Amino acid sequence: MVLALRKQSSYIRREGEIARGGWCNGCGARLSAEVRWWGAGASRHSPGTAHAYGPAWRLCARCYEEKARCGACGVPVRGEGFLLAEGSQVYCRPCFEERPHCEICGRPGEPDRRTRPDSRQLCGPCRSTAVVDPGHAHALYRRVRSDLRRTLGLQLRTPCQLKLAGRRQMGRLIDKTTLRHMDEGSRGRCFGLFLREGQHRAIFVEYGLPQIVLLEVLAHEYAHAWASENCPHDLPIPIQEGFAEWVAYKLLTRWGCKRRTARMIRRLDLYGRGLQTVLGWEREGGVEGVFRRIAKF
Repeated sequence: MVLALRKQSSYIRREGEIARGGWCNGCGARLSAEVRWWGAGASRHSPGTAHAYGPAWRLCARCYEEKARCGACGVPVRGEGFLLAEGSQVYCRPCFEERPHCEICGRPGEPDRRTRPDSRQLCGPCRSTAVVDPGHAHALYRRVRSDLRRTLGLQLRTPCQLKLAGRRQMGRLIDKTTLRHMDEGSRGRCFGLFLREGQHRAIFVEYGLPQIVLLEVLAHEYAHAWASENCPHDLPIPIQEGFAEWVAYKLLTRWGCKRRTARMIRRLDLYGRGLQTVLGWEREGGVEGVFRRIAKF
């Protein structure tokens, strides 16, 4: 399972002060007058300090007016703004609190009015790359399988089919698994499942996902399929999900998807913590060390 971006916010404040030296993080000009602090997730009580979601920025007055603008309405953010926990765009309070949020990426804004048959609403950017053609989805699945075989040596002994599912069908599938106790918010962002019943194996993925999200989900669920054949069945959940996230992370890194992998690294939930654990194993023993540990855990 892969969770989408949470609708979690961090406050941003601006403060003016007289700078003696230093450089604008926006244009690189030397700061000699007023400095605007734009803390990307900075504390409300300590603007300009570093935060888990990113460092603070020092901006000149000109760059503040140009860059610290609401990603929804385009108006300069005054006073307080909001930042998605795993994003980089700032939003003004009215837009963040009053506008609907995309059900995939969490961005506030006007959703694309062409809702999908299952009523999930996507923003324009997410809809623009949404994969709705089964042939396209299966081609991407073949690409994921091929690249995971070449880069990490992952290959299944028993074939695992790809099946596209609607949102309601995904909900019914979740009810048959140990994930049935998830809260509604997490259930709504469960975009993929690997299911095994006897000799039958299948990866179910929600149709209509943006292509980069679909690729990540496919790699993650394929890792679960591989682990079902090669690892102990009583692996702790954080290790199961951490390994699957690591596999997806390695593949997206190979493809140069820097923004997506940065998002994975910044996550602070079960998946992000699990990924950090497995990356630690890789630093200690390389890729081979990861596979040795996961197989004998």
